[in-house]
Amino acid sequence: MNTVVRSIFGSDKTRKIEIFRRDDGSYGFEDMKFVEEGFWAPIGKYSQCFAETEEIAEKEAKDRVAWMKNEKSS
Repeated sequence: MNTVVRSIFGSDKTRKIEIFRRDDGSYGFEDMKFVEEGFWAPIGKYSQCFAETEEIAEKEAKDRVAWMKNEKSS
């Protein structure tokens, strides 16, 4: 089962990236959108990313998810 290790929210709080750790020790991420029904829905099928570290998964998200490219670095 995947364990979310960090969530990175967009400035408007309707989008987020969830970085997760798999049971095998690899990391991945998913782009999530808050929908009208009141829950977070995955979009983009980015969970197929396999990274060795949380930091690499975050970099992959920043490189691949369009809305993250427009966010100011914190």
